[in-house]
Amino acid sequence: MESRTKNVARNSTVALITQVLTFILQFISRTIFIKVLSTEYLGVNGLFTNILTMLSFAELGIGNAITFKLYKPVAENDVEKIKSYVNFYKKAYRYIGIIIITIGLLIIPFLKYIINDAPNIKENITFIYILFLLNSSISYFFTYRRSILYAYQMEYKATLVETAVTIVYTIAQMIFLVLTKNYLVYLLIQILATILKNVLVSYRAGREYAFIKDKNYKKLSKKEEKSIFKDVKSLLLYKLGGSI
Repeated sequence: MESRTKNVARNSTVALITQVLTFILQFISRTIFIKVLSTEYLGVNGLFTNILTMLSFAELGIGNAITFKLYKPVAENDVEKIKSYVNFYKKAYRYIGIIIITIGLLIIPFLKYIINDAPNIKENITFIYILFLLNSSISYFFTYRRSILYAYQMEYKATLVETAVTIVYTIAQMIFLVLTKNYLVYLLIQILATILKNVLVSYRAGREYAFIKDKNYKKLSKKEEKSIFKDVKSLLLYKLGGSI
């Protein structure tokens, strides 16, 4: 119990500190963004972020449901069951990632209806959208390993890695914006940072809990899969409310 309490306290402290740091840095970055580019670009940023937030509804809360299911086998040190859940998570999120990319690409012909008045920017709006879609969908192919850190109450390790990358890439974005005034470079840096964050967190999780890399595992029973989807139904209303 003492160890769990320490982990919760550590996670909360790290989350609070990193959120404050990230907030300050993003405020500065957003100020530079507006001064160097324009509010037109800010509007494009907001619009595509909202569209992709809606697309994330396809996730349906499966990640939360599986992470919740991991708590019991973690408490019982049931390594085989942990491997089963993590690999189910991996497969589910690969399908979800493909679905989101597919739906995202199908939206492209309708962008002209979503954006009634074309923004006054020099870059191709469709290409910008594709970059946003790529940045949003990348994480679905990596995030399954992150769940093991959350199940062991070690999310602070993922938070520290992500915050370090966020600080570096945000500073890089500001520098390149001032020097080049190029919005596409700004987005490409963000995509590279998203890939780097996911790779580093996945590596950290795999190093800490090497057994999750074991390809020999038992599939979840039909009963266990049904239990996950039962929880997903409960989370569905939460996800729906957030998307709306």
